[in-house]
Amino acid sequence: MRNLSVLCFFFLFFSSSLQAENNKNILFLHSYNTDYKWTRDIDRGFKDSFVSGHEEYSIYTEFMDTKHYSPELIEDMFLDYLIEKYKNTYFSLILVSDDNALEFIIKNRKKLFPYNPMMPVIFSGINNTERHINRDNITGIAEKVDISGTIELILHILPFTDTITVITDTTPTGKLNRELFINQSRLYETRVNFILLDNETIESLQKKLSNLPNNSAVIYLTFLRDAEGKQLSLNQSIHMVVETSKRPVFTCWDSFIIEGAVGGRVLTGYLVGKELAMLVEKFINGKAIKDIEVIKEPLSRSVVDFYMVKKYGIPINRIPEDTEIINLPRTFFYEYPNIFFAVLVTVLVLATLIILLIISNRKKAATEKLFRTLFEMLPEAALVYDSSGTIQLHNDIALEIADSNINNVHKNGLKSFLNISTAETRALLEEQIREKESVFERIIENITGRAFEIYSTAINYEGKEAILALIRDITERKKAERRLAMAVEEKDMLLREIHHRVKNNLQIINSLIQLQKNKDIPAQAKQELEQIQSRLAAMAIVYELLQQKKQNNRINLDSYLSTLVSQIKQSLGTQTANIEWIIFAEPITAGTGVVIPLGLILSELITNSIKHNQKAIESSFKIEISLSREEHEILLLYSDQGSKIDMQSIENNKNTLGIMLIKELVRQLNGTVGYSYEEGKNNFTIRFTAL
Repeated sequence: MRNLSVLCFFFLFFSSSLQAENNKNILFLHSYNTDYKWTRDIDRGFKDSFVSGHEEYSIYTEFMDTKHYSPELIEDMFLDYLIEKYKNTYFSLILVSDDNALEFIIKNRKKLFPYNPMMPVIFSGINNTERHINRDNITGIAEKVDISGTIELILHILPFTDTITVITDTTPTGKLNRELFINQSRLYETRVNFILLDNETIESLQKKLSNLPNNSAVIYLTFLRDAEGKQLSLNQSIHMVVETSKRPVFTCWDSFIIEGAVGGRVLTGYLVGKELAMLVEKFINGKAIKDIEVIKEPLSRSVVDFYMVKKYGIPINRIPEDTEIINLPRTFFYEYPNIFFAVLVTVLVLATLIILLIISNRKKAATEKLFRTLFEMLPEAALVYDSSGTIQLHNDIALEIADSNINNVHKNGLKSFLNISTAETRALLEEQIREKESVFERIIENITGRAFEIYSTAINYEGKEAILALIRDITERKKAERRLAMAVEEKDMLLREIHHRVKNNLQIINSLIQLQKNKDIPAQAKQELEQIQSRLAAMAIVYELLQQKKQNNRINLDSYLSTLVSQIKQSLGTQTANIEWIIFAEPITAGTGVVIPLGLILSELITNSIKHNQKAIESSFKIEISLSREEHEILLLYSDQGSKIDMQSIENNKNTLGIMLIKELVRQLNGTVGYSYEEGKNNFTIRFTAL
């Protein structure tokens, strides 16, 4: 009997191991949450590169959120959550981003994956990789910042810089960055003076930054804990440095550029994610983890912020050609600089030409020769033709874009040159003659599929009225514009499909809850299920409204509010029959990051009012909701005629979810919530900023 038990155990273990090895499930565990750009970019870069070519693989993504909660506080709860959630799911590979997630997996790998205690792990964004290189079944990508590349960029765009102040702290990451700085800055010690600020209080750092010399710059590495142990968030830290420093601030991470840094040779989460996909590709193609080397070279690129470049008066022509410029204005000058300067040169040449013609009227022969010389030197195809379309003059570049030989061009004129119909030629000439006093743009696509851009103006040629035209072949540009338009349309279709599927999934969950609620279960359980339905409805309405939109993803809060209340009334049925609803909402729009938490807050307030005031509702009961804008904030006022709420008792009762959930949702909105009881009414006042 004992032998039989042992045999069964090994059979079950072997079956589980075989199932784990043959599965195509990958778990991706992030140290932080999606509100951290670095994490979002790694996740997006990996999935953009991997998912489309490997539909047979299922990617499960989890976020530890250790930017908001310390790993020690949540580790046990998070471990229990993962074990319970994936007890029937077998993985063949674990991906992690940043140190906390890697440490968690190393510590708990045997508990999480008993069927494969040495589960393969590929990491990304790890600061100190030396301690992980020799571990079994672990490899990945180091987070190595390119400090020397950032110094090179500073000296290129600010060539008179003689002092660079480097900011870091004494945290483990800060110490590692300090060591990297010392190693990478040695090559530049003869060119620039370095000031290292690595153990400062907030006050001393601000004082030193406000007194930097003129020919200096700042490199921000990390400053999350000062010399007195005060903690700062990433956003608080970079904002404090940028706002205090009088000199331009550079960095080695792209997420800090959008927070006010000028730029740098930055580590990019999206590139890390794409590289991570390449390592996973090697693994699934049969390469052992121990044979996949850790990537230690920086995955960086040069980036600058146009707004910051202009703020510090840095000439745009100093930016290296391989540097990406973000926030570049969508103007003709910045989007098509070569075309702009070509047109500018052309206009200047033409202006010079016209002036010389007027001044040299008595020297017609010399002027004609000069005109022809300048005309031939124009950088664009140029024609001079009369009102009938007969070509009087052309340069050599014009013949290069013509679809027929020179004899046909002279014989048939403009019609042959552009290869357009007689009617189209007549319409073009009439428009150019009619607009003789101005220069205008006209785009023609001829029957060969090539597109031309024509700039024309009326001139006097050999004593007669004529038209001077500059013609540019823009066929490739038009194709690119069409491809871009199709891509935008496809993106909008996919986005509406996603909203539709999310809404349908929420409705399916709601239907399942309704089936459970119809069973013979305790009243308390029914109330809890109704509350869950209200929360689901608050989210489902958002995606239903988004699905109906064709262009932007912003939602009218007044429409959303009325739909939400109607949905709650419908789900609660006769419980709301005697309630008088007074609802007011100004026409305000907001994104999903505001609408979903707002809907959940209202759902909790309404269901709590109905849940705790059943007797009052049987006679008469009033609920008032007001949503309005005050300067840069949105004000939500909610009141009911229920009995006074004992907020102190609720806060001490850990089992009371409603108020705790409301406070957490308000925190997500970066808002404030207040409560008062006046004239027999419970009043909630919530203020937040709409995005």
